[in-house]
Amino acid sequence: MAEKEIKSDSGDGFIVGLVLVALIALVMFGDWFGAGENVLARTKTAQRRLSETINKYFMEDGRMEIKMDDSVVIYISKSGYEHIPYPDRETVMKEIGDVWFKDDRVQLLLLPKVQLRDIKTGDTLATYRCYRMFY
Repeated sequence: MAEKEIKSDSGDGFIVGLVLVALIALVMFGDWFGAGENVLARTKTAQRRLSETINKYFMEDGRMEIKMDDSVVIYISKSGYEHIPYPDRETVMKEIGDVWFKDDRVQLLLLPKVQLRDIKTGDTLATYRCYRMFY
């Protein structure tokens, strides 16, 4: 009985490589692009909870921009941010980040972040990245 020769299709390797390159590109550049309707719909509950948390700490609603990689940029007033005492800001950012990242519908594989920016100037006030919740 003759052995059957197993042939490897080089196209499969190319497709896997292409998918990996696309995933890496999305992780690196996903926060440059706005989210599509599917991401906005999928994260609707997390957006509501995040809005409530922002209002709790900064006494304002803020304006949220959800990004393609499930990152979120929240625009608030600098005075609202400075209302939080400096030693407490890290704790507040951790809680804000946890509200977003612990929602089951937010995809942590894409390494999203929560970023607070000044609504007048666009300057970054604080950033919390999802991998920080693991340590």
